[in-house]
Amino acid sequence: MNGKAKIISFMLVAGLSVGAGALTSYLLKNQDLDLLSYYKYRYKDISYEQLPSQLKTQPLNSAEVRITFTDGKKLKLFLDRYIAEFNNPQQALDLGFLYFPQLDNLDFMFAGDYEFNQDVLQCKTPEQLRSLNIDFTSLDLSHVQSLQGTFACTSFNNDLANLNVANVKNFNWLFAGAKDFNQDLSTWNVANATSMRGIFSHAQKFNADLSTWNLSQVTDTSYMFYQAQSFNRDLSTWQLGKVTNMQSMFAYAKNFNGDLSNWDVSQVTNMQSMFAYAQNFNSPLNSWDVSNVTNMAKMFLHAQSFNQDLYSWKVNRVTDMQQMFAGATRFNGNISLWYPAQVTNMSGMFQQASTFNQDLSNWTTTNVTNMESMFAQATNFNADLSSWDVFKVTNMAHMFDQATNFQSDLSKWNTYNVTDMQYMFTQASNFTSDLSAWEVGNVTNMSYMFAQASNFNSNLDNWNTGKVTDMQSMFLKASKFNSNLSKWDVSQVTNMSRMFGDASRFNGNLSQWDVSQVTDMHFMFAKATNFTSDLSKWDVSQVTNMSGMFSVTNRFTSDLSKWDVSKVTDMSHMFAQADNFNSDLSKWDVSQVTNMTSMFQFASKFNSDLSNWNVSKVTNMFAMFASAKLFTSDLSKWDVSQVTNMAGMFRQASNFNSNLSKWQVGKVTQMQHMFAQATKFTSDLSNWNVSQVTNMEAMFAQASNFTSDLSNWDVRQVTNMKLMFSQATKFNSDLSKWNVSNVTDMQGMFARAQNFESNLSSWNVSKVTDMKYMFASASKFNSDLSNWNVARVTDHQDMFTGATKFKKEFTPRFRD
Repeated sequence: MNGKAKIISFMLVAGLSVGAGALTSYLLKNQDLDLLSYYKYRYKDISYEQLPSQLKTQPLNSAEVRITFTDGKKLKLFLDRYIAEFNNPQQALDLGFLYFPQLDNLDFMFAGDYEFNQDVLQCKTPEQLRSLNIDFTSLDLSHVQSLQGTFACTSFNNDLANLNVANVKNFNWLFAGAKDFNQDLSTWNVANATSMRGIFSHAQKFNADLSTWNLSQVTDTSYMFYQAQSFNRDLSTWQLGKVTNMQSMFAYAKNFNGDLSNWDVSQVTNMQSMFAYAQNFNSPLNSWDVSNVTNMAKMFLHAQSFNQDLYSWKVNRVTDMQQMFAGATRFNGNISLWYPAQVTNMSGMFQQASTFNQDLSNWTTTNVTNMESMFAQATNFNADLSSWDVFKVTNMAHMFDQATNFQSDLSKWNTYNVTDMQYMFTQASNFTSDLSAWEVGNVTNMSYMFAQASNFNSNLDNWNTGKVTDMQSMFLKASKFNSNLSKWDVSQVTNMSRMFGDASRFNGNLSQWDVSQVTDMHFMFAKATNFTSDLSKWDVSQVTNMSGMFSVTNRFTSDLSKWDVSKVTDMSHMFAQADNFNSDLSKWDVSQVTNMTSMFQFASKFNSDLSNWNVSKVTNMFAMFASAKLFTSDLSKWDVSQVTNMAGMFRQASNFNSNLSKWQVGKVTQMQHMFAQATKFTSDLSNWNVSQVTNMEAMFAQASNFTSDLSNWDVRQVTNMKLMFSQATKFNSDLSKWNVSNVTDMQGMFARAQNFESNLSSWNVSKVTDMKYMFASASKFNSDLSNWNVARVTDHQDMFTGATKFKKEFTPRFRD
């Protein structure tokens, strides 16, 4: 009997199967390679291209073909080509022809396209994963120690229950991104595993039983169920005594709510983001030994259901608690006994924790440097923090932003090292603490610090603000604030926009402020209705934006005649509704200004001489003097050649009557309401170039003394003439040659224009749709309009009502 027959006979006697796979395994194990001659095709470390052509027509037959691989890279190259050729969604691909007893890892062997971003595996194209349908049961993994990322970023759901993984130590990212995988793995022997990092990360459908797994040797479970959105199995008996890293373990596992109360986490040092966005998680954890944890940042971030007491936790070694409970909207657990003496970062710790209101008065915060947004939007929080040691804190930006119930006494806080206080008490509407003794000498940013802190009124006059560069909106809508700030050093500030906007009680003396570095003052005192401080000596030479600066400052009357505004480009709304303002501005250099929109609108007492202003760069004068009822300055020399918008410019400027005959208005497109209710205006406008104007609605409405000849105006671009001469009782210019072919609205155009009697018979009104009230009470009008093309008119109600001289036969032929 030959050697091969002897071995087969032996195996039969021993009761062993003599299948091709088992026999090959036995023979190779015993180094009897000559006995493999029964395979028709035998190869080693070959590429797919090296296979004979007859073997490339269909999947390889494991009874005839045996390919041994000793090189993992060559195995992967072969598999990539072979799977691309024969993978079939209808029939699992058999890999029984493979043998690799010398390979100890199959890392990323079947993986799709992936990349690492900060040590976290991500699928490059999660919508187009690598499709696999493979029978893995015939693979011998008994020598394999690492399966890192083996099935990452694949779309497969084949049975793996019988794989021998007993020697595998590294399971990192094994099924990461395998969004369809959901097979039973309960029989796997993982007793030798040391790392499970990201094994089910993004395995969105996975929800198999893992309760029997032995993880006693595992040290890393970080990202293990990260975004495993379906997973919610019992893990209560897991032995995790050697685990040191649980970062993001259940992050975004939105359905998970397993009982973890008995877990041994005594060796864990990293719990960052462990339950972040685990929306249903609410297991009791008070018994956990977290004494070795150093990082709890984002641990319960947006864990919206979590609300357990954690008072027993020993957090003595933790250094980072940033955003730990941020967005945990139901959390109100007792953590009063914590001793966070080593923590340096508490930024955002309770941000949006809208229910939280526990006692933190005994916390040791001596090493904290960052408290940014710590209680921002913690709308229920009102604990006593008066004794906190915040000496090392440098960042308090947004700390109590929108903490609407917070009113703790903070008068004794030592804020000497703080550099950023922006938004610190924004919308902290009940905060009233005395902050007069605070050391703020190192703060550079106070923007929005007390914005909408509607009850705050502490004396801040002694604050050292010498390093502050940004005070924008600092007291915006701080409606009760009225501290004297005369001693403040604001010499480094560059932005004061909206600083006292809507601070309706503020009337501090700011006369000595050095604002020489400020570039932005827009809406600085807007709606500061009680503000009256003398600002005559301010150096505003660097300011570029003064829009809305004194709008609705009803009592402001300071002399601003000597201000250097030569760099200002925007003065829109600057004195709008500044009811009592009437400073001499005749010498202002406004040569760089481009926007004067509503600059003096409703400035009812303003009447400074502006005749010499250089407005050559201004493009927008919308409502500039609207309702400035006393304004009478001569503007005849103004260069308005760049202006495009004059809508409402002199509306209700009832005393204005400057000669504007030489104005170059060739670029203006908007003139609606320009002289409406300017009852004294009589300037000759006959030479105006209005060829670009599209809107003349109510342009001369109620301009009761206006009589200028407009016969040569080019109005061919105008589409709206609604109410244009309504109640312009003296107007009677010849308009017979006007080209109104693009006008669509003539409603009330000459209503109550009692002297108007121009011949309009040749007008082309073919595009007009509305002629309602057009000549109502135009008592002298009697032009023959019978040939007008009014086919598009939809409304001509009361068109000639009160037009007592108009003959009925001159009426246009309306369709109705």
